[in-house]
Amino acid sequence: MKFAVLPIALICLHTTVASAQTPNDWSLVIQQQGKQFSIQSPIKLKKAPFEFVFQGPNEMAYGILASSQCEELVALKTEAQIAAAIRPTNIGAESNARNDRFLVVNVAGEVQSGDNTAHVWREDKDNQQYSFQRYVPTPKSGANATREVTTFMFQTSDMMAMKQYPEPLLCVLVTGLPPVGHMAHVNPKLVQIVFK
Repeated sequence: MKFAVLPIALICLHTTVASAQTPNDWSLVIQQQGKQFSIQSPIKLKKAPFEFVFQGPNEMAYGILASSQCEELVALKTEAQIAAAIRPTNIGAESNARNDRFLVVNVAGEVQSGDNTAHVWREDKDNQQYSFQRYVPTPKSGANATREVTTFMFQTSDMMAMKQYPEPLLCVLVTGLPPVGHMAHVNPKLVQIVFK
């Protein structure tokens, strides 16, 4: 799987909105204070809570890798590279309830070295894992899922209020994880958030 890399000022990898043509199609928008933002261009947000709003198959999980350094995520161009960065052994722990609202942010060098933390967000009744604050099934086995982010966390620190985040931007690689028995990263999307 190859991606076209856009200049750093317009980072966005493979962000075509899903058209429900295949079982692995999914889409993502970012929402803050009632406004929705397309991920096809850098998003300007306040350092305040925001939401990832997914639309896709109801069995789809989502792999999340966030970094304060966009270059490290832009460098992940193949499925093998993505699978090395978002893998079963580096998934951060979350509670089983719908009360997790944090995002782990990797700092410079952590993704490249492999010493990074990622998330898997999913609605999994069998394993009682509920990563979304809102999860609404839709017709034809789809679902709208919303994950609120109210705090950031670096590997070396406790939770941090968004206002304390020291960087001017945040990049997030998001992949679809269909229920195929292994972490098959489908339709990856890279979101650049610029804080104003």
